[in-house]
Amino acid sequence: MVFLTIACAFTPVKSPNMPSARIGDGANEEVRVGLPSREFALTVLGKPSYSSQHDLAVGYLFTAKIGTAKGVLMGPCNPYIGSTEVFDDDDVWLAFDEQGTLKRVEKHLVKKHHGDAEAAWRSFAASVPDTLRPEQMLNGLT
Repeated sequence: MVFLTIACAFTPVKSPNMPSARIGDGANEEVRVGLPSREFALTVLGKPSYSSQHDLAVGYLFTAKIGTAKGVLMGPCNPYIGSTEVFDDDDVWLAFDEQGTLKRVEKHLVKKHHGDAEAAWRSFAASVPDTLRPEQMLNGLT
């Protein structure tokens, strides 16, 4: 008699490098609410995934490694023995005033919108007095 056990071990990253941790309203964040930081934020974080016409609102969609899975894993065709890195979504949305001062930050809206990044962007940018870029919307409507 042969028994087959399927096992997988997940090893989490002790301190995942979540890019959104660099942004917030605390004294330790690089990009902070209340500071004139639009240009600095764009320099630190790079080109945003979403932005309004005048960059009063910007949104970043990142992925961050959260661990490693080892053992019997499911591949696209069948199980295999090996290891793979595990990632999670990390998104952050920033709203600035006309002077470039960071006024509002929201994080992890994509999860609140069931994985729909465009819906998260529309929800965040609705209160910003700037026009959305139609080329960034799937349906082209603003």
